[in-house]
Amino acid sequence: MDFSDFDFRNVTLYEKDNNLEIKCCNSEEPPRKLELDHLFKCLQDRKWCEDIRRIRVLNLSNCHLRELPKAIELPHLCDFNLSGNELTTVPSCLYYAGLTNIKNLDLSKNQIGNFDLEPNCVVNLQVLKLQENEFENIPSWFLTFRCTNLGELDYSHNGAEHYNFLKHSQNFNNMSLKKIILVNSCLIDSDLLWLQKFKKLEYLDISNELKIKPKRKTHNRFNNWNTIFLNPQWDNMKILKLNDVSLSIFPENIFWIVTLVELHVSNNVLSWLSSDIKYLENLEVLNVSNNELIVLPNEICLLSKLRVLKAASNLLEEIVPLPQSLEHLDFYDNNINTLDISIVEKLKFVDIDYNYVCMEKLDFDYEQYKSKRDQLRSMCLQYIDRECFDKQAFLENIDSSDKSCESDYEYGVVSPESSSIENSIIPPYENWDDEYVSLHLRKNLDITLSDDEFNEEVYTTTKKIHAEWCNLYSDEEWYFVDAD
Repeated sequence: MDFSDFDFRNVTLYEKDNNLEIKCCNSEEPPRKLELDHLFKCLQDRKWCEDIRRIRVLNLSNCHLRELPKAIELPHLCDFNLSGNELTTVPSCLYYAGLTNIKNLDLSKNQIGNFDLEPNCVVNLQVLKLQENEFENIPSWFLTFRCTNLGELDYSHNGAEHYNFLKHSQNFNNMSLKKIILVNSCLIDSDLLWLQKFKKLEYLDISNELKIKPKRKTHNRFNNWNTIFLNPQWDNMKILKLNDVSLSIFPENIFWIVTLVELHVSNNVLSWLSSDIKYLENLEVLNVSNNELIVLPNEICLLSKLRVLKAASNLLEEIVPLPQSLEHLDFYDNNINTLDISIVEKLKFVDIDYNYVCMEKLDFDYEQYKSKRDQLRSMCLQYIDRECFDKQAFLENIDSSDKSCESDYEYGVVSPESSSIENSIIPPYENWDDEYVSLHLRKNLDITLSDDEFNEEVYTTTKKIHAEWCNLYSDEEWYFVDAD
């Protein structure tokens, strides 16, 4: 068969690394059912056996598939991608002998409710992606003796009645799991007991993604941080992520996981970081953004391998001594009022905007700093909307504005986003009763701007409620209702 002519509207076969790859390309419309039926018919036709034996990658993601043929003969298929479809059950072809050598199986972003039966490729399976489905419990077979080659498991954004059956497994020492992602997976404190038993684990993410509106409540809930990382058996843990888990006290036992290369604890409520961080001598990336840190420990300078330090949106007032190895520094939205220019000049990527120090007024090459800052922001889409002004200038703007009782600025502040006073008022942050008026505020109460765009509808509603309460409180007799 001449595969150069085997080209449907959205289904293409082409050569890659001397192996045949089939891919349903992403487009506005999925492949027609007739096209997929033709494809599956060819895959099952034994007269093309010699060519089919070369197929190692089959990508059918985002094709609106609801079912697959019961039998597909692809003895050499290693990578099977079915993500982003409309599957409600695991395709039955995974239980037959035609797909025994699959190493990477992606069933993410479907509507599958359970995966209780182990697939026929369980012995060879190395990567299993099940995130964003409708599971109520994690498949128990991934801890069996037949599944000891599994190295990566992603069960994020799924439900779990419990994980108790995993605690009694006798196969932990034989497992090859190096990467486990359990974001929004209904974890509780006791679930760390079985996670700690994976000696070969290198990557663990037990964060929450609270900004993503979940289909149901699946967030991880941890309370006893003092014992949650007590005596883990990880001999080579490199990446640990604890984002959005309401962490208020840093678990000191983490400092004894000396093999850590990356530590992510962003979007929590940490106010203090212990000097014991110096023991993480292999740390290269530290992310403490969006917390309530007032100061970082000076011992950070002892981390000789640290390359990336992210501490945006905290309450930091100064930049502590930094290690010579540092390349990437993010201190956006803090309370920094003094700055050693040499720090900026040494770094490859840096963002110190939205602080009390005015970068444009410093005696150094501002354009060079601007270039480094823009490069840093381009690395992550969530940084694109960051404002480029300093807090001191913003406060001076407020002090110089008219805030008389007859003006509209009595309870508002002037927005640095606009030079026009008429369009620069944003809702007040001082309220007599937050139960009735709830506003989105930054951590620093003297600044109410967020990275979000101005929402006129929210502002109009808030202003109306505020006016009604002002009229209510203007009646003097109201003050004595409780006394009567």
